[in-house]
This record gives sequence, C-alpha cells and structure tokens, in this order.
Amino acid sequence: MKKWNRIILFTLLLSLGFTAQAQKGVEVTESTEEINDVNGNALRTIINRADEKTISKEWKKLMKSYKASVKTKGNEVHATEVMVSSISEFPIQVYAQINEISETEMELLVIFMNGDRSISSSSDISGYTAAKKIVEDFALQISNEATSAFFENEEDQLKNLEKQLDDLKDEKKKAEKEIEEAKELIKEREYDLKENEKKREETLKSIEAQKQAVKNAKKELEQFK
Repeated sequence: MKKWNRIILFTLLLSLGFTAQAQKGVEVTESTEEINDVNGNALRTIINRADEKTISKEWKKLMKSYKASVKTKGNEVHATEVMVSSISEFPIQVYAQINEISETEMELLVIFMNGDRSISSSSDISGYTAAKKIVEDFALQISNEATSAFFENEEDQLKNLEKQLDDLKDEKKKAEKEIEEAKELIKEREYDLKENEKKREETLKSIEAQKQAVKNAKKELEQFK
C-alpha cells in the first residue's frame, strides 16, 4: 500500500512539474545593473522570439505613452520626464537595455529612477510593484505577438510541407497509373509481335508457294513459244 502511495505521489509531483513548466510565461526579477552609466536596481525579464529592433521600438512607444522624452543609443533606451502616476506623482527617468542571450530570447533590463535612487522592492514596494507590472505586461505582450508570428510561420511551413506531400502522392498515383497503362501497352505490343511473327511465317509459306506457282506458269508458257 505504501509503495502505491509513493508511486501516486511521484506521478502527481511529476505532473505538477510539467504543468508549471508549460505555464512559465514571463518572469520579472531584480538585479543590480549599469545602464547608460547609471548603476542601480534593475528589473530583468526575458522576451521570447522578438528581435532587438522590435523591442526597442515598442518600448520607446510605451514610454511616449507616458508623455516621456525618449532617446535611443545602440541597445539602450533612455526616457526622461516619464509620468507614471502609479509609481510617483513626479516625473521619473527610465533606463532600458536590450541584450541577446540566445537565438530565441532577448533580455530586457530596466532601471526606474525616482529622483536620485532606483526603485526596488526593498526601498519602495508600491513603486516597485507598479514598475514590475509595466515590465511584465510589456514582455508578455511582445512575447505573445512575436511567438504568435513564429507559430503562424511554422504553421504555414507545415501546411506547405503537407501540400508538398499531397502533390508527391498525386505524382505517385499518376506515375503508377502510367506504369499500369505502359504495362498494358507492352502486353498489347507483345501480342502484336506474336501475331506479326505468325503472319510473317504464313506470308513466307505463301511466298514459297507462289514462287513454285511462278515456276510452273513459266514452264507452261515455254510450251507455246
């Protein structure tokens, strides 16, 4: 009984592990980083399937929605006069950096500066929670759009391959039909050859008989010369 309980428990834990992995989605963590010569607490997340250009463009657009003045330099985006009421009643600065970490994943680092200090979970939990939601929602949206585009592309490739397979199947059927037709034609031609051989043999016999008839007629003719 205990053995079966252990097996059931193991199966449940394994299932929960797979479910958690499948629902991983977007995660935002904290780390100390330096962006644009500013050192501070940064919010870090991973964006799936999007390139640096797209992330930079969309982050810039997001910052402008907060009435910010935005400048980009390389893989960094610096926003000033950012009005985010859920973080502060005063304008803040936001420093973002985008780094490639694999062929499919990009790292987004963001430092929210409220005055001369960076927002963190230890110094400003309310501001940190609001900033985290901004980063989280952004990463989720861009990852969803980019991954959806990737999925559609993969799906299109699958459809193309399936169509290619259907075409190959049709070609196979056509070739098999032509082979069967060719076999029938070969049989007909083989029969024709056999018939031709019989007729040739009969014709040769007729020729020999006619040659004899010609000889006989010639002899008969010579009697009257």
